[in-house]
Amino acid sequence: MLFLPRHPESASTPESGFVLVLALVMLLLLSLFGAWALQTSTFELRVAGGLQQAERQFNLAEGAASGEAGLVGFERKDFYNLPDPSRYNLPLLPTNDGDFDPGNDTTTVLEDITADDHTTWPWDNLLRNYDNVPVDTNSYDYCYHVTYLYSTTAPMGYNANKFAGYKHMIRGNPANVTTVVELGGSKVGQKGTL
Repeated sequence: MLFLPRHPESASTPESGFVLVLALVMLLLLSLFGAWALQTSTFELRVAGGLQQAERQFNLAEGAASGEAGLVGFERKDFYNLPDPSRYNLPLLPTNDGDFDPGNDTTTVLEDITADDHTTWPWDNLLRNYDNVPVDTNSYDYCYHVTYLYSTTAPMGYNANKFAGYKHMIRGNPANVTTVVELGGSKVGQKGTL
């Protein structure tokens, strides 16, 4: 068998180097797409974190308002007893520093409480844990403001001499955050003495 030597092909064909250039362009496009996807994922994580924090603040504010609403009209907090049910639009406020801030978390004093400024409202803790052990219970601190609006007659089935309906408005918010939830309504409680 006779083998004839082949002549080397010319390096100047129109296709030479095209695959390399195409591969580099594709690699560049894939890198740009990967960087865009990474940036989009980071942005979406920030948005989700912000939504999670907003939901947590709302839940804490709603829990604060609901927790205080459950105490109005009963004797579980002395300052929620109504000394005179005929006085309307009466803020039901703590009478001492121990009730104002059981955890001693703030320097606000009782005389400076205003309904419009939540930073002056009394403090409490959803877990009713005031010794700050563990420290992460501070994240359940909240502020609240309760206003007794007016008295109504006792609903059917209740002794009108001992019970009355109480209309109230309650605002709650996480400590040092501007999220405020306001509840209002009526509940039945022991009638205050005149």
